[in-house]
Amino acid sequence: MLLDRPTDIRSPRSSPSNRRRSTVGLYPVQSPSQTPMNRGEYRQLHRERPSPATRPVKRRSPKLPYPLKVAVMSILVATTGILSVEANRWQTSIQHRFAPAWLNAATPKNPLPEASPSPAQNASGEVIYNISSPPTLKPNPELQAIVDQVVQTVANEGLPTGSLSISVIDLKTNSTAGYQAQTFRYPASVAKLYWMVTFFAQIAQGENQEALLAAEDDLYRMMEDSDNTAASRIIDFVTKTRSGKAFPTDADYAEWARKREWLNRFFQDAGYTGLTLSQKNFPFDEYSEPQGRDRQLLKRSRNKATTEQTARLLYEIVNRQAISSLYSDEMLELLAKDLRPEVWKPKPNNPIQGFLGEGLPSTVDFGSKVGMTSQSRQDAAYVKTRDGEHAYILVVFGNHPSYANNWTIFPKISRLFFERVTGRTGAPPPTHESPPPNPAPPIASPPAGQE
Repeated sequence: MLLDRPTDIRSPRSSPSNRRRSTVGLYPVQSPSQTPMNRGEYRQLHRERPSPATRPVKRRSPKLPYPLKVAVMSILVATTGILSVEANRWQTSIQHRFAPAWLNAATPKNPLPEASPSPAQNASGEVIYNISSPPTLKPNPELQAIVDQVVQTVANEGLPTGSLSISVIDLKTNSTAGYQAQTFRYPASVAKLYWMVTFFAQIAQGENQEALLAAEDDLYRMMEDSDNTAASRIIDFVTKTRSGKAFPTDADYAEWARKREWLNRFFQDAGYTGLTLSQKNFPFDEYSEPQGRDRQLLKRSRNKATTEQTARLLYEIVNRQAISSLYSDEMLELLAKDLRPEVWKPKPNNPIQGFLGEGLPSTVDFGSKVGMTSQSRQDAAYVKTRDGEHAYILVVFGNHPSYANNWTIFPKISRLFFERVTGRTGAPPPTHESPPPNPAPPIASPPAGQE
């Protein structure tokens, strides 16, 4: 974590008031206008000065041995870092209470049920997600008509609608609509949204503070830059596992797989039936594809999620129920995106261009997590007008190479939803019919069966 510090620090040694004074002028000097001292006065003054023999001797403190000095400094740095993390959390929580423009969710007409205490546990004593059942959302015919229009627009673009899934939740009316919303599809980097929640669950459980300090930077890079290496370390952090060579014995592999598949049980035992997210995103570090024990895991666990499940998770985060209200606020901060073109356009591989955010005006509050491979494109987004009149969640999975190669369809979908839901004008249509100048490099194609 970077600590704020002044850009211009004046050293105490350079301050005029702290410079070492010379002995000149240390004793009174008579000016011509003053009455001269007589000899007795001078002698009396001289006797009152301490003699060298009676002056206090300034002794140097003994120096610590170098290894001990390093150890002490390490402890001080770690302690300072932990305190700064906690202070930042406290400051963030205070800021959240006074920042209704983005962090205060659109309150549904019917209050949500109370969430279970966090962290919750399953029958085996494992930590699981604290909300045990899906929210009660009523069907919305008007939303469904918009979804049907979107599907027709996609078909008119020549894209396969059989590979498309859509879920939308109106946060003002607590209602929903969708298209193939319960179909399991490969989520690509949208899985990082789920892994972020497991990270905060571990923190709520009281995870080791030194490990927390090391992992927070990875959490930021995973969500802000969708960094696969950072995501790999987050998975290692929450599951206490590591990628590596295949295990020589079935018993060793079974124990490792049990720990890694806690990512699945964390959500499955809380009503996310069938969801699996225990496989890492590739490439990362020296791994261009699953190898060793990660490839062993493919035989029993492949990443899959539905847009309905992903919309539910966003719904619970936005309504400040995921893990705790404070941690939900921190998740929203990690998801928040700035839609001003001058902010996101200079950034290569940004999560706006070619995704849902590009179809929206820059004057809305927006948070999202995107995914993309050479065979698919995904986005899970929260949209809220700043006057609080409209707020909704939109999740779109397009799992076919034609979606990966089309950089305009997701902005069109988003703009159509925004204009129909709010009655306001969305962002101008994107002009790039081909991939933009700096497209996101496709993540390695998922193994067979994960498309």
